[in-house]
Amino acid sequence: MSTHLQRAKHPPIDLIEGTYINHERTFPLPLSTQQAQHIRDAYWIALQDENAIVAEGKLFIPRIKPEKKKLIIFEGGMPGDGSCASIEKNYLSTFMQHGYHTLILRHLGAWIDADGRKNQESMIMCPERTDIGKKRGERTLGEQHPYNIQQLANEVVAATNIVGKHVDEIALIGHSSGALADLWAIPDIETSIRNRVTHIISLAGLTGGIENLNWLKRWGLRQHLARCKNYLNLTDPAKNIQILQDMFKRVYQSHLPPNTMLIQVSTPRDEFIHPDAARRYQEHLGRGLIIMDETQTEKNYHHLKNLRADTLLRLLKTYHPDAKHTVTVRRREPKK
Repeated sequence: MSTHLQRAKHPPIDLIEGTYINHERTFPLPLSTQQAQHIRDAYWIALQDENAIVAEGKLFIPRIKPEKKKLIIFEGGMPGDGSCASIEKNYLSTFMQHGYHTLILRHLGAWIDADGRKNQESMIMCPERTDIGKKRGERTLGEQHPYNIQQLANEVVAATNIVGKHVDEIALIGHSSGALADLWAIPDIETSIRNRVTHIISLAGLTGGIENLNWLKRWGLRQHLARCKNYLNLTDPAKNIQILQDMFKRVYQSHLPPNTMLIQVSTPRDEFIHPDAARRYQEHLGRGLIIMDETQTEKNYHHLKNLRADTLLRLLKTYHPDAKHTVTVRRREPKK
């Protein structure tokens, strides 16, 4: 498969106002011949506000131009290793073929200089950005300081407020704690832009509170957050646990806008998050669709590796924001 077929020649000014682009860290990405069939342009973008970097990631612009300009913003979990790669590998082509602009965020604080670690393959996934960072003497994406979990969730706020100004509809997709970030972000998204958020899709989402974390009993949340420091420049785990509790408090003291369709995809075999998490948030909201997916066969179940691209596309096209349903999906047993 040939690469470097084309590069976009200009920054994505049709979606982002120039003052919000950090031009030193924003650049076009090469596209293979196959990718270029459906992707018009691809960029690594660094968004800034008041000269501070507030979000980084890959932005893909489709070739087709639907009547309504639609944007997907994806936020990974904690630490996020693997989920961005999965979205790009398994779902991006389908998004492009159906006209969805797609921004796949990378966590600020992701280590650039992590020799021997998996950041390049599973988190940053952009050798050009890594090279730029190393030449500039940067150790991480974003600003050169430790981040707490709430500051990482603010990536969703910043990206939605900046990129969402120039689209008609927005879908926020989050995996694991990325779904919590989406829910937490909603009150801080500008009203005119918040009204364009038609979907929040939680993939194995951390939506039910810390008590719905299976890992709290198995390995300990503090130990997990300590492990995440191998991938991210994070602040103290104990402080981040308190921040998580405060984030849940805010989520459960507020409600989603009535125009936003909530869809939660979970599996009862999730190693990290109890299936009651989705039900608890659905009961709080009084609406929303839960897909309890019993078809997952590949470990780790938490990563929903069997979730098909056409299924996720159908969820993006499902819009009944007032409805409250739970659907269990099982494999068909062969006829005897």
